[in-house]
Amino acid sequence: MAPTAVELVSLRALSSACVHLVAGAGALIRDVAGPHRLTSAAALGVVAKHDDTPQTVADRHSQRHIVSGLRRAHPTFAHVALVGEEGGEEADAAWAHAPVADLTLLDSVWSADEDVHVPAADVAVFVDPLDGTKEFTRGRYAFVTVLVGITVRGEPAIGVIGEPYADDGAGRILCGGSVRGAFELRPANGSPRPLAPPADDDAGRTAAVVSLSRSGGAVHEALAQLEAKGLVTARIPAGGAGYKAACVVDGRAALWLFPRAGTSRWDTCAAQALIEAVGGALVDRTGARIRYDAASTQHGNALGVVACRDRSVMPAVVAVTASLRE
Repeated sequence: MAPTAVELVSLRALSSACVHLVAGAGALIRDVAGPHRLTSAAALGVVAKHDDTPQTVADRHSQRHIVSGLRRAHPTFAHVALVGEEGGEEADAAWAHAPVADLTLLDSVWSADEDVHVPAADVAVFVDPLDGTKEFTRGRYAFVTVLVGITVRGEPAIGVIGEPYADDGAGRILCGGSVRGAFELRPANGSPRPLAPPADDDAGRTAAVVSLSRSGGAVHEALAQLEAKGLVTARIPAGGAGYKAACVVDGRAALWLFPRAGTSRWDTCAAQALIEAVGGALVDRTGARIRYDAASTQHGNALGVVACRDRSVMPAVVAVTASLRE
């Protein structure tokens, strides 16, 4: 039996809602830190999660904002699977900040003729409401992002990366995927617009963005080999998976290298969709595509992450990472 109209999800409307909610989540995150950019554990409501990583009130507010907003935005979205780092995949009726998501936000760059409708049962949304929590608690706000990835039948289709502190705190949002290309929205400047390609002489062409705190072992070994081959000529230390992915998407870096466990599907789903939208690739260290099973209870990227803005470079990079011992 063919799915009814009620059971079909408009990817244009769902993506618009995600962009709008990511913008609102960014504002909530900024509000938690406040104009004085508080970093004390008490002020940020820091608690330790089961894996001993920190969670702040900003993580919790952002998660509730996004999930509640999506569930209420359109009847079909109630049937979409949600996977969130902070849990709470259902709408919170008590959430006072529950927004009315704008389903038309992307209409100026995504026409109705280009829309794609898919069965709700085939769609999942992976949410990291505040990527870079440790950086947030240390006042390194540039590395804080909000990540929302939309998958269709386990494949990343649309990614949204919000940078709440970009543009001197006005924020920036990247959005895109295989169904529509990539664009950016700077709330201070109005409507979304296609993402401009990096300049030909951009220094990021051979730069690798790497972890501030976890660059030893397999990461160090891979970088050393890639530098010896001339594939990497500069390193950009950074925090947060979302920030590193954004660097690859907009051309500040050519490569994001983390060929070991330590990231999760909600870290890479939006990244993979966006990087593929600009002609790049994101795979595990063996070169295999990462798939997204919303029903799974295991969402870790055990074989790490390798992302290139130029997919033609990937075979040479994977030749190094696939041979790593770790």
